[in-house]
Amino acid sequence: MSHSTIKYITSIIVNKHLASALYKSISKGLTTPYVKLLNENSVKDVFTDSLNLAIRDIQNHPRGHLFKRLIEYGPLNPDEKDSSAYKANTILSDKECISAVNFIFSFIINRFKGELAELLAIEPCIKLVENLKEQGSVTKVAFLCFGDYIHEYQKKKGKIIEPDSAGSLAKGADGLIVKKPNGKNKINVEGVIEIKSMYVSPKKLMTQISKHISRLQWGLVLGNKKYSPDELNINEKNILRIMIIPSSWQVNRKFEWGEIDGVRSMIFPEPDFLQEETIIEEVETNTWKIKFHWSHESLEQAAYEMTFWYMSQVGKSVYNNQTLPKNWEGMSAQEAGYNSIKEKLYYILLRPLTKRQGRRAIKLYNVYSFGYPLGIDSKEMLWPEDINKLGK
Repeated sequence: MSHSTIKYITSIIVNKHLASALYKSISKGLTTPYVKLLNENSVKDVFTDSLNLAIRDIQNHPRGHLFKRLIEYGPLNPDEKDSSAYKANTILSDKECISAVNFIFSFIINRFKGELAELLAIEPCIKLVENLKEQGSVTKVAFLCFGDYIHEYQKKKGKIIEPDSAGSLAKGADGLIVKKPNGKNKINVEGVIEIKSMYVSPKKLMTQISKHISRLQWGLVLGNKKYSPDELNINEKNILRIMIIPSSWQVNRKFEWGEIDGVRSMIFPEPDFLQEETIIEEVETNTWKIKFHWSHESLEQAAYEMTFWYMSQVGKSVYNNQTLPKNWEGMSAQEAGYNSIKEKLYYILLRPLTKRQGRRAIKLYNVYSFGYPLGIDSKEMLWPEDINKLGK
């Protein structure tokens, strides 16, 4: 096991146990001959590619520019009332602030969380497929494909759009079990996998799997190989449907007061280790459910950390020694990125928001200021004096 790779992953998700689990799952995928991933070089490369794909989607999103503007400019300072002195596309309007917060909350965090779930799902999927091969439910020569190795054709205004064409999202199922008959340029699809980072009802998961099966009628791309509808063989009645969801245990909320370098500080326990075993069960004929041992909250906590890390990377492109705000002298560009989002969220909370609009901004501010365990549950903005009353 590569300690340097686990250390690298931990530096981004801030949970060494989860980092070890990701390493183990990815490594299993790389060393299993019948598994196909987009990148097959190393565990670090697979994780980094997954991270970069999420970042690319964030940057290319229609609201991606708001995120950078939020870090660099934010809303008006509470002491200011007139934004006319600022250039266009700098200071965010109240409406843009709300849009930026919703983007972080509903897209960025969920995007990172989804990537973690897909990487963790590799290992239990291999275990299930190995068992199914032994039982004869999956052919011995079938391949197990994951993530961005898979692309689907899509329709727009009644016309089929090929993957990577302008306007095509092209992301396929989270996983596929496929077989390529000898000597034929055809693919038999034996199973479809849907992976979630939060609880989703089996009915909804089955609906999503059915949609992927329907879209396969337009064609499929595996790696760099395209398969037309005539080159796909799909027996919808016998196709395996595999649903994957996380566990439901909660992250530890406790902390203690202590001293770090002579300063009174909050000391949290080590990030949670797994508390449940992975459960693999057949819920109906040809329908399987996997509940892996990592919980929705443990993945969400790591996703918040990934988002915070990403803010530091945005800070590197926004700030340097010449552009650091007054009183931020001595901060690195990364530290300025961290500090900026907390400051900007605080300013947003001083703007006129509805109760509903404020909830998400409050949650983001609390988590980024005081950590996930304390910030995730509070419905009110936390202050240092609130924290002083907590802990041992």
